[in-house]
Amino acid sequence: MSRFQLDLAGRTLTLTSPHTENVALDRLTWTMNAGQRLLFTAWDLDLVGCVGLFSSVRLWSNDRLIFTGMVIGERSFSSPQGRGKRLEAGGPMDLARSIIACDEAGIPKLSYADTTVGAVLADLLGRHGDQLRQVAAAGSGDFYDASALADLTDPVDQCWLENRDLGSAMTEALDFAPLALSIDLDALFWHVIRFEQLPEFTLDLSSSSAWALGGYVIDRQLENSYSAVKLVSDRQVVIDDAEAAPAWDTELEAQWSLGHAHYDAPDGVEPDASAWVYRRFSYAGVSGLLEGEPVELVQKVKDVEGNVTYVPIEALPVDRENKYVIARHPVLGCAGAGRINVRNALIPGKAQAGDVRIRYRRFGDEPRLVQRYPAEEHSGWALDSGGLARDLVVYFANDRQITAEHAHRIWRQVNRADQRIALTLTGPLPEELLVATKRLRLRGCRDLELLEASPLLPERLEYDFANHRWEMNLWRLR
Repeated sequence: MSRFQLDLAGRTLTLTSPHTENVALDRLTWTMNAGQRLLFTAWDLDLVGCVGLFSSVRLWSNDRLIFTGMVIGERSFSSPQGRGKRLEAGGPMDLARSIIACDEAGIPKLSYADTTVGAVLADLLGRHGDQLRQVAAAGSGDFYDASALADLTDPVDQCWLENRDLGSAMTEALDFAPLALSIDLDALFWHVIRFEQLPEFTLDLSSSSAWALGGYVIDRQLENSYSAVKLVSDRQVVIDDAEAAPAWDTELEAQWSLGHAHYDAPDGVEPDASAWVYRRFSYAGVSGLLEGEPVELVQKVKDVEGNVTYVPIEALPVDRENKYVIARHPVLGCAGAGRINVRNALIPGKAQAGDVRIRYRRFGDEPRLVQRYPAEEHSGWALDSGGLARDLVVYFANDRQITAEHAHRIWRQVNRADQRIALTLTGPLPEELLVATKRLRLRGCRDLELLEASPLLPERLEYDFANHRWEMNLWRLR
């Protein structure tokens, strides 16, 4: 049975079990490269009164420090069992919460363009070193080994690091390369280690082990087997035009046979006495209309220099239901060669004879920007496993996210592993896996013998103190 010690807001509590009269440990969650969470409840009124947001929290199991952090959430309650607080503590990634990147003049600026993972990590840790030392009272010195970061040369896509808290920015930077963040919980010394350099921990699941396998799920999904990633922006918007067919409605427009005169030909002698005019024009046959862009009714006319141009008669939002546009004034439907007689009372430029068209906006055939990784051919574990060459196409409205580095980053994510494994176990707290990131080897379980040949990397661990049950999500290294 594990023995626990909880340091909370300067007070030390010794717990002979996870649930005592004053404190109950609930769950401890560890996530690779994203810190930890500890949930617990306190009923001691003196303790409740002195614990609040940003209070320091440390937890030992069998004299081994397994959690250090601060309170990031609290909920006070009253129940038949008494008054208390439900507390959530965040781990080392939460000790410094924000990134303020300034230039030499003190103006906020992110200057991570054309840089590497190592340079970004060194900068983030350097900027927040003082704050981390003050929060953790861990003494002087750096929180990382600069030489360990020098070889991390994978390029960084800077837009992913803007406006982030420290934890998520660190996670994003680490995701650019096969790297793990290992934190010394006592001294808060932050190590960045390549996966293949991580120490191994053997999880014995044989009948003599302290842990028992409750269940497992092995997930291998075809949709994740992409051998290339292509990032695509919205396509270019182009202006196009189509025939403006009169949307004739005899009940509404029969009376719009206006008395006026026009000539059938430029040199005509006898003018007609009347001509049909229209206000309603259909674009039911037009496809690709863009929402939020206007539909224009335009008419071909000649300017004062004799050049042909199109003049807008009306511009209205897209009408998806009725699919027609109505002009404010009647529009003559006679031939473009006709001349308007001076007796025509219709407004010049709005109702003169001519070619009437629907002008609208649609997406062009090509996107504005495209980035692909690999730039040519295909690569990755999908092909290595005998899979098909397939592109993962991701669309972004923000062109700043269409970069080669971003495509490379996503390609790494979809090529990490060919299998993901979820295990449920019962037994003591897995202290070895909580104090530092490790590769995991399974031993002694006949159901999982196929997984024993290669190491697994823990992505997430969660321990339920009350039921002595823990769940872990793993993925298989290539």
